[in-house]
Amino acid sequence: MAYEAVRTEIAPTAPPRFEAVFAFADPLEAISFPFQFNLGVPKWVYRGTVDETVPWRMVDMVSFSVVQPADTTTQGFADAWEVARRQAQGYWAPSDDVRIAEILVGGSVELTTAVVPLPLLRELGVIE
Repeated sequence: MAYEAVRTEIAPTAPPRFEAVFAFADPLEAISFPFQFNLGVPKWVYRGTVDETVPWRMVDMVSFSVVQPADTTTQGFADAWEVARRQAQGYWAPSDDVRIAEILVGGSVELTTAVVPLPLLRELGVIE
C-alpha cells in the first residue's frame, strides 16, 4: 500500500501496480526477471504492442521489495511503512541509472509472438 500511496503523490498518471500489465522493453530482461526475484519457474514471454493512448510508466524494480516490520508493535509497523515509502520513491521516480527496468502498462497489450530463449539468444548472436 505504501507504493500506491507514493504513486498517487509523485506519479498520479502512472498505472497502479494492482491493475497493470508488467512488461519489459528488452526480451532478455523479461526472461531473466523470474530468476532475479526468486519467482520460481520461468514465465512465458511474448512480444506485444500497445496502443499509443494506453498509459505506461517505466519503474526500477531494484527499489521494489516487500518490507516486513521488525516487530508487531505500532512503532514496528510505522518504521516499516517509512522504509517502504522511501523505496517506493525510487521505484516510481527512478534516477537516470535504472538498473532493472520494468514497464507498467495501464491497458491492453496485444501479444504477438512467443519469445523462446534459445532462438532469441541465437538471433542476438549470444550463442551459435
